Amino acid sequence: MNNTMTKMKSAIAALLTLSTCIISTASADSFDLALSNKTAMLTYESAGGITNKSMVKGSYFHHDDGDDAFDMSFLVGEVHKKSKLLIGGKVFYLNLDNASEDDGYGLAIGAEGAFTLAPKLSLKAHAYFAPEVTSFSDIEDYRDLEVRLAYDIIPEASVAFGYRSAKAELENGGSERLQDNLFLALTLVF
Repeated sequence: MNNTMTKMKSAIAALLTLSTCIISTASADSFDLALSNKTAMLTYESAGGITNKSMVKGSYFHHDDGDDAFDMSFLVGEVHKKSKLLIGGKVFYLNLDNASEDDGYGLAIGAEGAFTLAPKLSLKAHAYFAPEVTSFSDIEDYRDLEVRLAYDIIPEASVAFGYRSAKAELENGGSERLQDNLFLALTLVF
């Protein structure tokens, strides 16, 4: 079992490395830093990396209690002047610092969207879900929901106020809430 876990972790690391290579050959789009009192999440997003209707993004999340999460999303969809809707999936790895040192990985499906409410003001959201069949190791399922209100300070930078809920159901019957709070974010566009 331990050898299988090592191989799976190596495969996920290789996939994340490959995804980073895909991103690095595309033009950079944005960096986003979302902070709360106990959490930090850094996201790199590249629009049009594979086709002009696609987006690739990678994130690192840390909670001060020791939980860490890494994910890579691959999305396709439509971008219009006032709205954006993208669907796809993401691979994730969770390293939970709970009493039993749970960790796991999986594949989640989901969607992301944005709608311009007024000049410089937009509402953005995402939702991802990984059921038991695509969640492995100590993870039974994974849910990630976020909504934010963003204001463009200048064309290359925006600030946002939002709420994120990320939770993993565990194989041992428990659950681990990675995040369930409000946050502030800064996005820089290149």
